[in-house]
Amino acid sequence: MSWFDKLQENIKDAANKAGLTPEKLKDIGDTINKQLAAVPDHAKALKAAAEEHGIEVSKIQDALSHAGAELTKAVDSVADQVKNTTTKT
Repeated sequence: MSWFDKLQENIKDAANKAGLTPEKLKDIGDTINKQLAAVPDHAKALKAAAEEHGIEVSKIQDALSHAGAELTKAVDSVADQVKNTTTKT
């Protein structure tokens, strides 16, 4: 399994832990990014995304928290692979 596959799997896990599909989590992330580009206010961006997607702000925060933790796992895994590869040469 490549590092990219692991990253995608970790994002799926994060979405599932928050009770969302990976596609829904991506859509929410896209909405937040769009909102932040217009007005760099995280609270307003979260509220706008919650309203647009019909979910609670706390659920988005949960999903982002899980995604951050899963992303950290994926990055750590890739870093270990790179370290092992460069150590062997």
